[in-house]
Amino acid sequence: MGSLDSGLQYSLVGQISPSLLSLEHLEYLSLNYTGLTGPDGGVPKFLGSFKNLRHLDLSSMDFTGTVPPQLGNLSKLEYLDLSYLRSMYSKDISWLTHLPLLVYLDMSETNLSSIADWPLVVNMLPSLEHLSLIDCSLSSTNQSLTHLNLTNLQVLYLYFNYFAHPIASAWFWNVTSITDLDLFETSLYGPFPNALGNMTSLPYLDFGCYLEHVYPANTTCNTATMTVDLTNLCDLEELWLDGSLSSGNITHFLEKLPQCPSNRLQCLSMQSNNMVGTMTNRFSHLASLTYLDLSYNNITGSKPLSIGNLSHLNLLDLSSNHLTSIPQELANCTSLQNIYLSNNNLTGRIPLGIGSCTRLEHLDLSYNSITVTIPLGLGKCTRLDYIALSNNHLSGPIPLEIASCAELWYLSHSNNHLTGHVPSKIGMLTNLVELDLSNNNLDGMIMEEHLATLTSLKHVDLSNNSFSGPLPSKYGALGLIELTLSFNYFSGHIPEFILCKLRDLLVLDLSDNFLEGDLPWCS
Repeated sequence: MGSLDSGLQYSLVGQISPSLLSLEHLEYLSLNYTGLTGPDGGVPKFLGSFKNLRHLDLSSMDFTGTVPPQLGNLSKLEYLDLSYLRSMYSKDISWLTHLPLLVYLDMSETNLSSIADWPLVVNMLPSLEHLSLIDCSLSSTNQSLTHLNLTNLQVLYLYFNYFAHPIASAWFWNVTSITDLDLFETSLYGPFPNALGNMTSLPYLDFGCYLEHVYPANTTCNTATMTVDLTNLCDLEELWLDGSLSSGNITHFLEKLPQCPSNRLQCLSMQSNNMVGTMTNRFSHLASLTYLDLSYNNITGSKPLSIGNLSHLNLLDLSSNHLTSIPQELANCTSLQNIYLSNNNLTGRIPLGIGSCTRLEHLDLSYNSITVTIPLGLGKCTRLDYIALSNNHLSGPIPLEIASCAELWYLSHSNNHLTGHVPSKIGMLTNLVELDLSNNNLDGMIMEEHLATLTSLKHVDLSNNSFSGPLPSKYGALGLIELTLSFNYFSGHIPEFILCKLRDLLVLDLSDNFLEGDLPWCS
């Protein structure tokens, strides 16, 4: 028998029988995601007796206790996965040095806290290409390797370990064969070493952290500085540095990104890094970017005109900075699906050519000082499902063309200076869940045709406008949670439908209108 795979989650339970040893030619054994255990609840020691085994996968099982050193007898082993054995630990992994053919090793979430010399051990595995030691309670990675044997190592995942030492002292910077390096949440600090600039085979580097504005109690974040020249990293495709740099200048940083003729950098994410400076026109060499996130920094000035050259860009997030204008050239980025520019100091108008971004799904320009009218071309972005234009200085009417955005579930134009009637065609937005038009200068009547077809609505806020006439007597959304119509000029009686049919309402505010009569009785 050549292989045995029992990989359906908990389709097997009970003990792993020693009778397996009768399969003396077994080369492939996978028991992952099963409920099988050894006689004492741990990994059976007899598994070390399969002399021909090349592949062993025991990941995500319910073993307890220590990892048996007898696995070191599997001298032909090339693949070993002991990951996510959350109740397992090891105080000695020297048995790994007896596996000279090992190519793949994953011991993620195995407690290795008492092993200080782990880099010396894995350095004795010359065939190793993939090493995952995620969340293993490793205490450091600053051991010195006098002779480097890991010349084939490509994948190194060390995230969720608490190293708490200078990043430059780590042993792996001279392993130039690495293609995937993940140091997420490792509490490394200080300047990146210049050796990073020599890792020319590196497509992926994650040195990120859980962000402070999302996880305010986080204490294991990285705090490094990045002044390394990366211009020769021609294979770099993804660079994740969210919340991990103590400071930096965005102008200088962009200049040191890869400058290769065939630049492959697709993803650049640097949220919450105390970055200062201006972006100027520094994007011409980053034409392959699909994902650009520089949010929650202190970047100033206007957005560079050259950003319009990023024809492959899918996501642009520059929110929560101090940017001052939107270049009209942004409309040239016709691959954009997500634009987040909220919480800046943006002035001027929304690009008139925004309708060219026909793939756009999310648009958030809220909390700025954008003026003039909402462009009619926005209606050409028929994939839009989220529009947030609140807290600006927009004027003029709500364009009829918005009805073409049939996927919309969120529409907020609150706190602007919009005028005119709400177009009845808004009733075509049958997927709408949240509608907020509060604090504008809108007027006219709100009719049943506005709301009768909006069966998915949960939140409606039309307060602080100049709407008049009777309240709508029927609503299509029986699951409405909020209905806020205060500070308008609505008149007449409160319809029975509101109090008697909208039984899920948590917020009902009809104050400061010209309503009269008694509250209706519900039968």
